Amino acid sequence: MERRIKVFRNIHKAKLKLLLIILVIVFFLISLFFIGKSDKIVSDPDIKTKITTISNIIVYNHETEKVIEMPMDDYLICVVAAEMPASFMPEALKAQAVSARTYTIYKSQHSGCSDSKEKADVCTNSAHCQAYVSFNEMKENWGEDYGHKFLKVKSAVDMTIGEIIIYAGDPIEVFYHASAGGKTEDSGNVFTAQRPYLISVSSYGEEVSSNYYSKENFSIDEFVSILENKTESFSIDQDKLKSQIKKPIRFDTGRVKTISIGNTVFDGKEIRKAFGLNSTNFEIEVSENMIIFSCVGFGHGVGMSQTGANAMAMNGEDYKEILKHYFVGVEIVSDY
Repeated sequence: MERRIKVFRNIHKAKLKLLLIILVIVFFLISLFFIGKSDKIVSDPDIKTKITTISNIIVYNHETEKVIEMPMDDYLICVVAAEMPASFMPEALKAQAVSARTYTIYKSQHSGCSDSKEKADVCTNSAHCQAYVSFNEMKENWGEDYGHKFLKVKSAVDMTIGEIIIYAGDPIEVFYHASAGGKTEDSGNVFTAQRPYLISVSSYGEEVSSNYYSKENFSIDEFVSILENKTESFSIDQDKLKSQIKKPIRFDTGRVKTISIGNTVFDGKEIRKAFGLNSTNFEIEVSENMIIFSCVGFGHGVGMSQTGANAMAMNGEDYKEILKHYFVGVEIVSDY
């Protein structure tokens, strides 16, 4: 009986050893399989290109006239800090971060920045690409508030990492501005192309911003001189100035489409640029010796209103709701 028990025990031990060997072999084969898969992912040129595009970008600094490669997220911190007050609500800052990231990727996919002497994705000139402030400049500008404000801006970038705005599967062409004056503008009324996601929408709560209302005063001589320098054939009878400035033709948003002054018809964008106005949503008042422009809003009015985004955030709406309000019919995706 004891001999039978020993034999049984030996057989049982042998079976356990065999089972253990089989498990080790199976685990080894599975590991090889996943390692092979991992190697394929790392060596995939398409995926590698996408990772490189998102992780690092080429930036042309228009002040130093140098081109540098820097991490996308570092660049975005510098953009958000320059484009939007750090005092704004976190959800507004997130909306700005996603907008800036989308703008950068769109630019990099469409020939990059044409303003730089060397090949670059974007530049630091706000008149051409996006505003930019260096980390050292942040310290100087924010002083004792640097730590708090820097972490707030960085958090907006980190919490939306990899996220961009797409329409019909592609990154959109992003536009944003300080204040819409109550209603954003159709892109076709400002730029050469009309984008389906850049159409006029309401923009509430902007009245509290310091740049919502503005006035610019010019002497009559200055007013006439500026228009004469702009158009050689321009002429106007200064004795009949009030009757020589006609009521403007406006878009549905209230912005000036065209206005007849003297013998010339100007479009609203020309007048805004010539007199340095905050927007094309303006009125002209003629006094005895002055021309007074009264403006509502700040910027071209296309896309996201930054003060409007902050108002929405203060009302409890998150950054995705903000972006989908200002960019119609879009999706917010990550790891594009």
